[in-house]
Amino acid sequence: MKATKRSGPSTATECSGEPCAAAASEFKVIKGRCADGVPASVAKALTAKAAERARRKASRQCKDDDCSCVGRFYVVELNHTPSGDDCVWWVAGAWRGVCAPADGGGSGGQSDDLVSTIEAHGELEEGPVPDRPSGQCDGRVCAAHASASIELDASPTDGIDSVLFHALVDAAAQAAEQRAVRLCPKKCVCKGEFFVIESGVKPINLGRLKHIWWVGGEWRGKCRQVF
Repeated sequence: MKATKRSGPSTATECSGEPCAAAASEFKVIKGRCADGVPASVAKALTAKAAERARRKASRQCKDDDCSCVGRFYVVELNHTPSGDDCVWWVAGAWRGVCAPADGGGSGGQSDDLVSTIEAHGELEEGPVPDRPSGQCDGRVCAAHASASIELDASPTDGIDSVLFHALVDAAAQAAEQRAVRLCPKKCVCKGEFFVIESGVKPINLGRLKHIWWVGGEWRGKCRQVF
């Protein structure tokens, strides 16, 4: 059905509502080894750029110029490959939606309700919480690993909603930071950043096939005074 504009005083656009989709990727060369990971801020930026490129491509499928592909970006892969002494990190995925008015705003989804089901934990969480050391906030190094995961019906080829992907990164970062700060004296913070080292998905049979999507990495920082 061809999309047309309404006549009369209304300026609203009648869009087809047809499905639209497109794939895209984004990459960045990061100085250092792949094993060192990629800053979480960079991983999120790559996701956002890939999403915008995919959205623009998908919107070309909408027949009316005032319509766009309103939907969500689904991350299929965050991965890397060595490039000399550096590492190329990339995000690949697909935008999926329907042709709707371009000014209709973002599209909500079931994924927003699933953020609360994310599980995160720091490395070696078992046992009593160690006492924080004595001393001053002297800039000593503090670091800790953590991961976050979520069970979804989505298969690897379906991808994971970028909203959930970013939430996984944030949950892993928070868990790692909470553990790293235990290496600092009281009244100090572990000021630094979370680095995503690995991300993936694996099947699990819970009576019916589901998939566990996960992100793992390390918080790296220095003990600084709380102001």
